[in-house]
Amino acid sequence: MIHSKLSKSDEIVAFAREWADRGTPLVIVPTRYYSTATDVFRQAGISTVIWANHSVRSAVSAMQSVVKEIYETQTLINVEDRIASVNEIFRLQNAAEYTAAEKIYLSASSSPRVGLVLAASRGAPELEPITHDRPKVMLPIAGKSLLRWLVDGFKKEGLMTSR
Repeated sequence: MIHSKLSKSDEIVAFAREWADRGTPLVIVPTRYYSTATDVFRQAGISTVIWANHSVRSAVSAMQSVVKEIYETQTLINVEDRIASVNEIFRLQNAAEYTAAEKIYLSASSSPRVGLVLAASRGAPELEPITHDRPKVMLPIAGKSLLRWLVDGFKKEGLMTSR
């Protein structure tokens, strides 16, 4: 895969011609030299063109436009017919697969559920001022240690019984 920061494809085409007849693929990502016709790449012997980020960039532009309109009008009514439906988002995420997995892995069963807390770590060096005398899991959060919050949450979810 080769890159060029130039806005014209001359450098890429010249390289491709020199590379010719080597029997290996030549891949480009024409983000900067987008105005070059695809036939130029074909004629130069480039085997694969990756249109790398245009879909992401177009999505950002569309999101900015919709958010601006919602902000200015304070309503969703004007944008709803121009955006993907919630069902389309679920389809793209393959939400049905997630639902099936939840039934398998998160369903109540006769076997006990187990939770694991890796409690001994003091964390990254920048945490040293607050973890020099105790592991992260013992740090106080809203009046209770993180470990107490985790244990209480596990109990609430049936992952742990009181002893």
